[in-house]
Amino acid sequence: MMLMSAQSELTASNRAIVLVAAPTLAAAEQVSAMLAAERDLDVRTQVVIDGHIDPLGDGKSAAHLVIADLGDRGGALLNDWDLRGANTPLIVIGPANDPQTMRRAMQLGARDYLSPPLTSELLVSAIRQVLSERIISHAPGTGGKLTAVITAKGGSGGSFVACNLAHILTVHQQRSVALIDMDLQFGALPLSLDLHSRDTLFDAIAAVDQLDPVALTGYMTKHESGLHVLGAISDQLAIPSEVSVEAVHRLLGLALQTYQHVVVDLPRQIDALTTMVLGAADNVLVVSQQSFSHLRDTKRMFELLQGYVGVPPERISLVVNRYVEKNPITTDDIRAAVRPQNLVLIPNDFVVATEAQNLGVPVYEGARNAPLTRALCAIAERVDAGVAAADAPPRQAERPVKRALQRVLGMR
Repeated sequence: MMLMSAQSELTASNRAIVLVAAPTLAAAEQVSAMLAAERDLDVRTQVVIDGHIDPLGDGKSAAHLVIADLGDRGGALLNDWDLRGANTPLIVIGPANDPQTMRRAMQLGARDYLSPPLTSELLVSAIRQVLSERIISHAPGTGGKLTAVITAKGGSGGSFVACNLAHILTVHQQRSVALIDMDLQFGALPLSLDLHSRDTLFDAIAAVDQLDPVALTGYMTKHESGLHVLGAISDQLAIPSEVSVEAVHRLLGLALQTYQHVVVDLPRQIDALTTMVLGAADNVLVVSQQSFSHLRDTKRMFELLQGYVGVPPERISLVVNRYVEKNPITTDDIRAAVRPQNLVLIPNDFVVATEAQNLGVPVYEGARNAPLTRALCAIAERVDAGVAAADAPPRQAERPVKRALQRVLGMR
């Protein structure tokens, strides 16, 4: 018996490792070719020859997902392969209209069963769904709640929301909170609180295997309110693809064991790192504003979060920052374009927000009774209670922007 492998040994990777096991090299390469465009997937192949009973060998413990292509032999080959030892999500590609093989695949713990003819879109969709389930089921930590904040369009105020939400959770809700900046190249959260970090996210990641809850707090920069901040600013250029997703996952797990709330400010991109955080989050806040371009990008962001990352709709809240009631784009328009389950509005207050940013003073300290601050407090209360966001005000009458929305967003 002999086992051929395109890459003989599975090693640590920043990308999700997908192992394709098939009875022939051609079959394995055909499946692998369907995934060639997915840059955040590390696709590896193993070929079974002479009826090897364990096609995955030692690699099954390292892979994040196994795809078993049964070829023409179907259930007979599935019975020969020992897949039960793999504590790894499994997708089986087998013959259609074969209930026995399908049932056997389910008995082995397969998360999905696909049949030829198979398209790249269908295979990628199945992989994304299974990986997102794996991330959520292995969500780091069991104590705290994870809130991820991401902007639908640059300049929407995501960092402002993340920073002030974390501060309000600390002082208004009286919780222990960690604020983590994951904008690896342009993050500046500590400056929003007039803080200067000695240690950064990269320092904590490098030492994550040696950290415990007490040691983790040593890497945090402490705000006078009690909020702990882990900034991302570094003297070295950080390439997101070079940051270990597994190390960040372990760091988040430790943070959630240490703090009651962990608020993560994410960059506006979908990659392996942000997918891990978004998939594990209890709440995802998508920050946007009132404009056609914002709505277009917000609609796209929601499609990516739900269809690509696999975040359940009830965990996602649309936060409309700098909301103006007299804006031609109403809450009705926003609901029709994006269809969020949760919608929350932060009133526009340019003076208060700008002064807070420039002085490094949270709005709860500088303008506690401002409508903007009250809206942020409402979000904090809902997040603390496990509800992502408050409902929007009553629906408003339509205004003459529907035709433009149809043109820009393809609405019907």
